[in-house]
Amino acid sequence: MKNGENEVVVAVVVVVVVVVVVVVVVVVVVVVVVVVVVVFARWTALISGIAYGVTRYNYLAKREVGIQKHENEVREQYKKKKAIQDEINMKAEMEALGKEAGVVAK
Repeated sequence: MKNGENEVVVAVVVVVVVVVVVVVVVVVVVVVVVVVVVVFARWTALISGIAYGVTRYNYLAKREVGIQKHENEVREQYKKKKAIQDEINMKAEMEALGKEAGVVAK
């Protein structure tokens, strides 16, 4: 080979090496950017989920106070009705027992 041909071969090799290095650098940068975006997205989703959970919990806790108050009122009414019904049933049962035993009611 002549001296001019050697220079062309060297120039081609240098260009190929530079292109390969540039491609490798671009690939590495793209991979790093993708990893950073994925990590950022995961942390953002986690923090958003925690914020939503706190907000939702506070909303439901306030709402539950009203529901619990209503349930306590209904429970108290049920207890009163049940106590009256139990008293009526007990009197009827005592009258029936008295008749069976031959005891006269006063």
